[in-house]
Amino acid sequence: MNKPEFMGGVIQNKVDPQSGEVVDQSTLDHLSGQLSAFGDYIQRVKA
Repeated sequence: MNKPEFMGGVIQNKVDPQSGEVVDQSTLDHLSGQLSAFGDYIQRVKA
């Protein structure tokens, strides 16, 4: 699975430097969708 890939620009505005947590909602939504799609992919190839 080469695609989709994630490239986060201006990451210093999207991650809290103290906690390391993603604080930008659109980035969180995008990553959540990517991880969900990856989970679906794993289920398909494992079958």
